Parts: sequence; structure tokens; C-alpha cells
Amino acid sequence: MSGTAIYAARDKMLWEVGRSYVAGVDREAALTRTHELAAQGIAANIGTFAEVASDEATAAATTREYVSLAKGLARAAADTQLDLDLPHVGLEVGASFCIDQLAAVCDALPDGKYFQIGADVSSWTDAHLEVVFAAHREGLPIHASLQANLRRSLDDAVRLTEAGIPVRLVKGGYPEPPDIAWPWGPPTDQAYRQLARLILDAGTGLTLATHDHVLQDEFADVEVEMLLGVLPELAGDLAHRGRRIRLFVPYGQDWQRYVNKRVADAQAAQRAHPARLSSLPCRLIAAGCQANSHLGLTGSTRPPRFRRHDRAPIVAVARRDDCRRRST
Repeated sequence: MSGTAIYAARDKMLWEVGRSYVAGVDREAALTRTHELAAQGIAANIGTFAEVASDEATAAATTREYVSLAKGLARAAADTQLDLDLPHVGLEVGASFCIDQLAAVCDALPDGKYFQIGADVSSWTDAHLEVVFAAHREGLPIHASLQANLRRSLDDAVRLTEAGIPVRLVKGGYPEPPDIAWPWGPPTDQAYRQLARLILDAGTGLTLATHDHVLQDEFADVEVEMLLGVLPELAGDLAHRGRRIRLFVPYGQDWQRYVNKRVADAQAAQRAHPARLSSLPCRLIAAGCQANSHLGLTGSTRPPRFRRHDRAPIVAVARRDDCRRRST
């Protein structure tokens, strides 16, 4: 088999896996997916894959895509919101510049919509919160994220609730030193509970971004956010029982590392909740992955054409920092 044929087979295999976790390679695919989810009683937050912007031109290019996406929300399902990470729109460039990019996105948002800000590595937290608070003071419809594993998050939660900013609570998505973060497992879970209760008592708005059904059940009246393709049976069950549930629905060309991380998340979640779930959305085969797409999700069956440098080996487990997305 020629090298070209091998790459073509590999690309098709990876795309079949990716279809479970990614809406598609373009904005229209993501907007369409929101209506499919809404028919199941599930809301969506849409975001696009982007690189960390260390210069104004890169940040401005990503902002233009988000402006187009914001305008497109008028054609999405009713309870669809926008999800973005501040480093993609100029956090490294500077707080003032980043706020200007958020304002441009906000100007394009239909009435009643907000943008959900993703969490960042701890070294960026001060700059991140500076932008969040400044954007809120300027009247931008912004929702923050907090990582329960960070030791500082209790103080940050107090500040956010005092400002009246809604919070999406995640366990944490980045490897951090022990003086910065609680260990994974019971210490982080306990911190998650403490933060959830504090935010609930404040009444400023809370979303539980976790696949941990124990925490979901403990806070049974709180909206849950999960990731498209990770534990779809659990998401469907929650929606069927009338729980407020939304999924992060990403799109874009550069999704390969994201898919690797989601496969790892799906494996970990399946091990953590074997009694609640019937199967993974994909089977892991030897050196790679093959999709067993039994979920009835629509989308192109033709894999996108990748650039040569995108053709990294398929791996079943990705490093936690391989993708800027929240953990379970």
C-alpha cells in the first residue's frame, strides 16, 4: 500500500472517531447539530478550535470567526450559547486588547445570548479574571469558569459571586504543582462540593461541568454541562429525566488533538461509571481507533483533507494539556 493510501485510510479512521466528538469542520455543521440536540432536550454551547494568540493579527482572525458564529446563533436552537477561551482572542496580547475583542463578539450576539469563558492554566488566572471582571463591568454578558482543583478558587468564587457573575464549575483541566492545586480524586471532589454550595447559596448562577454522576446527583436541581460524545447515554438519560443539560459542541479543521483527548476522557468515564453505561461510543483497536457510531449523529462521512503536519500518530491516551478543554 502506498504512503498516500495509508494516510487516506488513517484519515478516514480518525474522522469516523472524530464525528462522535466534533460537530463538523465548519460553522454550519455546529449550528445544525444544535437543532439535533434540542430535539433530544439538550442545549448546546458552540465553540471553534483555535490556537493561542500571541499577536494581534492571530487574535483578530479568531475574533472574526467568533463574530460570524455569534451572528449565526440566530439560526441555532433557542438555548444555544457561545463558548470561547480568552487566550484565543488575545489574553497574551493584553487585557485591554482582549476586552476589545470580546466587545466585538458581544456586538454580534443576538439578544438574550451570552458567552461562556473557558478555564485557563493557573499561571494565567490573574490576567484571566482581570478580563472577566472588566468585561462584566462594561456590561458584556459573560459567564466565568472556575477549576475546583485550584486552591485559590474559593477566594475567586467569592469575588465572582459578589460581582454577580454566573460560574461554570469544572474539576480542572491542567497539570498543576501541589502547592497550586489539590490532588485529583477525593480532595478535588470535596473542593468541588464546597464551591458548588457557595455559588448556589449566592444565587448568582451555577453550571456543573462534570461527567461525574455522583456530583450530578448530589446537586440534582443544577444545570449540567458535558462534552459532545463523552458518555452520550448519560447525557440522554439526564435529558429524558428532565434535567437541564447542555453539551459543548466544537467545530473546526484542527480537531485531531481534541479527539485524542476526548477518546481518553470517554475511556476514563466508562471506567468510572460502568454500572450506569452500556458502551463507549468507539472501540479502541491496537495502535489506533475505530468508530462504532451507533448514536445516529449526522454529519459528513467524508474525512477532511489534512495538511502533512497534521498527520500525527493516533493515540488512545493524550496528555491532559493536549487540549484546552475541561476534564470530567
